[in-house]
Amino acid sequence: MVYYSEHTTNPAQKKQLSIGSPMQIERRRATHHLFGGTVEVIIVESQKQLISLTHDLSLCGCFVTAKAPFPNGTRVSLKIANSKGTFSAVGNVAHRLYL
Repeated sequence: MVYYSEHTTNPAQKKQLSIGSPMQIERRRATHHLFGGTVEVIIVESQKQLISLTHDLSLCGCFVTAKAPFPNGTRVSLKIANSKGTFSAVGNVAHRLYL
């Protein structure tokens, strides 16, 4: 699983949220919204493509499920779609999460 973001961290906007056990703390810069849609992720440099699902969107990025996520810092182009419309953006891989 991977989280894509197109913005740099602004420490002034971070909030602390407890998720799961008290030992797990997540800091978010923007409100996250549950969203069901498909996402096409393309590495800008090599044009390698991944088609997957996204379910968590915010002003600062989105969460994409992937078996083999791209490395942190990879420049990517995103095309997100659901039954109501489409959205495109360019950003960077911000975090990879292995479950």
